[in-house]
Amino acid sequence: MKIVGYCDPLHVAPGDTVRFMVSSEHETYQADLVRLVHGDNNPLGPGFKAPLVGSEISGEYTGRTQVIRTGSSVQIPWSGAMSCLESFTVTAWVLPTTLAKGRQSILTQGLEGPQGEGFGLFVGGGGDLEATVGDGDGGRYRAATAMPLAKHQWTFAAMSYDAESRKLCVYQIPVRAWPIESGRGYGTATASRWRSAAKAPVIVAASVELRAGHSMLTREHFNGKIDSPRVYGRALSGGEITGIARGVDGLGVDGLVAAWDFSRDISSDRVTDVGPHGLHGRAVQMPTRGVTGYNYIGRETDFRLVP
Repeated sequence: MKIVGYCDPLHVAPGDTVRFMVSSEHETYQADLVRLVHGDNNPLGPGFKAPLVGSEISGEYTGRTQVIRTGSSVQIPWSGAMSCLESFTVTAWVLPTTLAKGRQSILTQGLEGPQGEGFGLFVGGGGDLEATVGDGDGGRYRAATAMPLAKHQWTFAAMSYDAESRKLCVYQIPVRAWPIESGRGYGTATASRWRSAAKAPVIVAASVELRAGHSMLTREHFNGKIDSPRVYGRALSGGEITGIARGVDGLGVDGLVAAWDFSRDISSDRVTDVGPHGLHGRAVQMPTRGVTGYNYIGRETDFRLVP
């Protein structure tokens, strides 16, 4: 359609204010207020009847195209607890469903723009895990596992950066090894330095394309499931990361900065951080919630009994 629109809110009382959102491929369009008496133009009926109602909105308006941006995410506002990171680790369990889709974000902070600072854990274009850090001067450093993830299977994903050794690592550990383990990988690179993105939010399942005031556009959305993303304020060792993947309680590991528990408040758009700083976030554009996680074994079907 060349022109589409809607009103916000959908219903009002006399004296209330209503806004009309219009996207038009035409240079101009005519707007009028009508009373819809009969909307069926079937020739066997009374026909379409919509008499004009005099109002101040009647007139010609300049048209502009407004693209509908698809894709959901979790957005956590900027916090000083994230900005002071030097060494750090990011972990999450992921279940990808469209590895051929291209680059998909798991957890990111910053990285927008050609000079972007910040960090990100991604599913790369080749279907493998990719860790990226930016120095804010145009330098981007990348480590990848070079091993495609197993589609529709849970994998423990992690990235770490050690400010002292300048070592950037990415880990890809399948949750289940039976009957045949597939998709295990590890990658490393040297990053001369990195810088946290000032005032940038943490985004789960997407990355920031553009920030302008309170508005934000996202891209590289993740298809699949993400469970229990966490951030630590130090570079965990390979043994610690493997231990968490194999069942060690990551909430008890030293250096925890944030741990988002998606099983809480699932009837709302609130995303709860059970870590020490309370970095709570918001689910944007209704990502699916209340689904089975990496530790689901099918013994119980009521999530309230086994959250």
